[in-house]
Amino acid sequence: IPQIVPISQSGAIAYYFTNVVFAPTNAAGALEFDTANPKGDATLLLDAIDITRREPGDVVLQNPSFEASGAMDLYIEGPNTAPLFGWTITGGGRGTASAGPFFDNGLASDQDQVLFLQGADTVAQVVSGFTAAQAYTVIYSVNGRGCCGADLTTHYAVMVGPPGAPVTLFEEDIGPVGGTQPFYRRYTPFTADGTDEQVQFQHIPTGDKTLLIDNVRIVPGTVGAPPNLAISHQVDGTVQLAWPAPSVGYALESATYPNGPWTGDGTPITTQGSQRVAVIRPSQAARFYRLTL
Repeated sequence: IPQIVPISQSGAIAYYFTNVVFAPTNAAGALEFDTANPKGDATLLLDAIDITRREPGDVVLQNPSFEASGAMDLYIEGPNTAPLFGWTITGGGRGTASAGPFFDNGLASDQDQVLFLQGADTVAQVVSGFTAAQAYTVIYSVNGRGCCGADLTTHYAVMVGPPGAPVTLFEEDIGPVGGTQPFYRRYTPFTADGTDEQVQFQHIPTGDKTLLIDNVRIVPGTVGAPPNLAISHQVDGTVQLAWPAPSVGYALESATYPNGPWTGDGTPITTQGSQRVAVIRPSQAARFYRLTL
């Protein structure tokens, strides 16, 4: 990346954002930043480094799973003295957490951290890379805190539109999933107004309520939730996974544990009549399967 100008000279107010796409060839590897050719006494500053799995065609968001800033203070109230990389937050209490007291129930859908908004808060990001008049879908995971009081239901809205003027696309009441259940996964379609769009989540609670958000994606086209997997034992000892055909774009993933890490399963998939079918020969170890975009 050539010609990095200090932000004090460029007029920028935040570090530059760069996104590098790669396809790993191994389960583990080294991440390296090389400054082999500095010009004179130059220093490179790096911050908010994050690796997030995404599919070709996804619109790039900064810090989509809220991992890049690490675990922020459990409670941040008043001025945004601890900025969350990539997002602008306004309101009262907010932060990121990988455990309680705010992240006190549910299974995060991507990595460790989730964003929590306690009170009437708004989190927003201006995202680039859209084509005007084309359809897209915001996909995200959401949950409610399991505290405090008898009524744990809270309310939030998803908004998308031109920078500074987003409009409400979807809103709902939501309560905690409870235990180690997966977060709710939501799919909200919209049509882009231009190349830049403001994506915004607004928490609208009554009383002491907290909203949890994780794993935000924007994909081209209008998409919905993955179809359900049907599982059946066969007389030869194999297990058949089946889901409706054609289900274009969905991939079969598997993991040793419900919270991952999830990887492409690699089992051959065939179309049999109105179904897509994968035949698994189970081992003694437990294995979990899911469909994902």
